[in-house]
Amino acid sequence: MKNHFIALSIVCLGLCFVIGSWLIARGISENAANVKELSRLTAANEKVEKPLLLNQDELAAYLGISVEEVRILSPVTTDGSMFESPIPYIQIGNVVYFSKAAVDLWLQKNETSFIQ
Repeated sequence: MKNHFIALSIVCLGLCFVIGSWLIARGISENAANVKELSRLTAANEKVEKPLLLNQDELAAYLGISVEEVRILSPVTTDGSMFESPIPYIQIGNVVYFSKAAVDLWLQKNETSFIQ
């Protein structure tokens, strides 16, 4: 009877090893599939072009300043009148947009003038 228990214990131990190995292999393959999917999605997101024109809210986020500070620098005042803005802008109808490239150049130009 004792020999039967030892044999049964060995079979159960072997079965546990097989099941454990199967679970580990399955987890590794699922993880590899998730990594491939994540890299595919990341590559797809990198291909999405960034907008070239920014509105006031987007410009505020891009420059790291508040929307109110952008409104102070924007060419349109609250009463609808226009003035010359220090930030380069494009006006389409009544809407003002800011070119990302022009804003970058404006920042570089003004950065060197502030340092001197």
